[in-house]
Amino acid sequence: QTSVHPAAQASTVGLTERQKEVLAILPKPFACLSFMGSLYIVTHYIRHRCKKRRTRVRKRTYPDLVFGMSCIDMLTSTSYFLSSWPMPRGSDVFQPIGNKQTCQAQAFIQLFGLAAPFYNASISLYYYLVARSKSKQAIKKLRRVKQLMHGISLSAGLVASITGLALDVYGPAESWCWVGTNQQGWHWYGLGMFHIPILCCIVFAIIFTLLLHKTIREHERKMEAYGMGEAERKLSRESAAQGFWYTAAFCYTWIFAAAFRTYQLATESQSTPPYGLSVMFLISLPSQGLLNFLVRSRPRYLAYRRRNPDSRFRHFVHKLTRITFSMSTESEEEEDDEDDVDPTEVLLRSRSILCEREKLQTIEGGVLKVP
Repeated sequence: QTSVHPAAQASTVGLTERQKEVLAILPKPFACLSFMGSLYIVTHYIRHRCKKRRTRVRKRTYPDLVFGMSCIDMLTSTSYFLSSWPMPRGSDVFQPIGNKQTCQAQAFIQLFGLAAPFYNASISLYYYLVARSKSKQAIKKLRRVKQLMHGISLSAGLVASITGLALDVYGPAESWCWVGTNQQGWHWYGLGMFHIPILCCIVFAIIFTLLLHKTIREHERKMEAYGMGEAERKLSRESAAQGFWYTAAFCYTWIFAAAFRTYQLATESQSTPPYGLSVMFLISLPSQGLLNFLVRSRPRYLAYRRRNPDSRFRHFVHKLTRITFSMSTESEEEEDDEDDVDPTEVLLRSRSILCEREKLQTIEGGVLKVP
C-alpha cells in the first residue's frame, strides 16, 4: 500500500478531490500556450540569425536577450505542463505517477527558471541604457555587456538549482515539485535562493522602466523644441513602450506567486492558501512565455493592422503560425522582416538624431530653450 507523501498532504489539506483535480489540470493549457509562444520567438530568432550570417548583418543585443529568456520559458513551461505527474506515487494530489528522481528533475528545472526574471531585469536595464546612450561608440560598448547579462542570468538559475539538489530540499509542493514543504528550513532556502532574488529583479525592472519613461519624456520635449516631426516622436514612444509591456508581463507573472509563497511563509505551510489565490497562482506563473510572445508580436501586429486595416486578428495569428513552422511564402517572409523592428534600434536612431541636432546647435552657438 502506498503512503501519502507528507509534503503533498500538507499543501492540499482541506481541499476537495474536485479542487485537487482542478489545481493539477489548470496549469496545463497555459503552459502549453506559453511553450508555443516561446517556440515562436526561438524559431523566429534562429531563422533571422541564419539570414544575418548569410548577409553579414551585425548582431543585436535585444533579440539575443529575448531569445535567452524564451529558451528558459520553454523549459519551465514543460515543467508546468507536467504538473503533478512527476510527483511520487501516493502523493495526495491528482494523478501522481512519478518517483523521487522525476520529482527532483522537475524541481531542478523550476529553480533553474530563476534565470528568466534576471533576463527580464536585463532587458529593462538595456532599454534604459540605450535611451541614455549619446554616441555610436557608447552603444558598441553596451553590446559587449550582453555576454555579462547572459552570464549573470544563467548563473543565477544554475546556482539556485544545483544548490537545492545538493542540499536535497526538493519534493512535492502544491501542484508540482519544488522545494518540499516537509524539508527542515525549506522556507528559508526558498526565500533566500528564489523569492528574494525575484523580488529584487521586479524592483530593479520597475525602477529602470520608470527611468526609461522619464528619459523618453525628456527626449520628446527636446525633439519638439528642435522641430522634429510627430511621427519620429511617436515611433520613439511606441518603441519605449515595449520595455514597459515586458515589465508589466513580468510583474503579472510573479505577483500571485509572491502572494502565495508569502502566505506559506507566514503560516509555515500549516494551512492551505486560499483556493482563489491558488487558482490565480497556477494561471499567471505558467503564462510568462505566452505574455512575452504577445509583447514580442505587438510591433508586428501594429504594422500588420496599418497595412491591412480590414483584416482580423485570426489572420495575423495564421500568418505567424505559417512563418513559425516554415510554411510561409517568400512575400510573407519579406513582409515579416519589414515588420520585425528592433525597438531598441529605433530608440538608438532617435537618440543619435537628437545628439546630432544638439551638436549642431552647440557649433552654431545657439541657445535652445527646452520647455
